[in-house]
Amino acid sequence: MKWFLIIIVGIVVIFPLISSAAVFGTLGEAESVFVRIVGYAFTFFWLATVVSLLYAAYLFVTAGDNTDKVSQAQKILLYTFSAAAIVLISTGIKTLVTNILRGR
Repeated sequence: MKWFLIIIVGIVVIFPLISSAAVFGTLGEAESVFVRIVGYAFTFFWLATVVSLLYAAYLFVTAGDNTDKVSQAQKILLYTFSAAAIVLISTGIKTLVTNILRGR
C-alpha cells in the first residue's frame, strides 16, 4: 500500500514536469507550470481526503462494540481533518506565491 501511494504521488508531481519539459524562457511559463503542478497535487489530496473520510465512516459503522476500531476511526478522522486544514492553508500560500510571481 505504501508503494502504491508513493508511485501515485510521484506521478502527480513528475507528470506535469515531463509534459512541459521546456526550459522556462519567461517567468509566466514558470508560473503556469507551478500552478499546474499545484493543481494536480490539490486534486490528489482532496481525493485522498474523501477516501479517508469514507474509510473512517466504514470503520465507525462496522465497529460495533470493538473499541479498537472506534479509536482507529477517530484517529483517521483527526488526521484527515488536520491534512484538510493544511491543504486549505497551502491554498493561501499558493495564491501568495503566484501574486509574488506576477508582481502584485
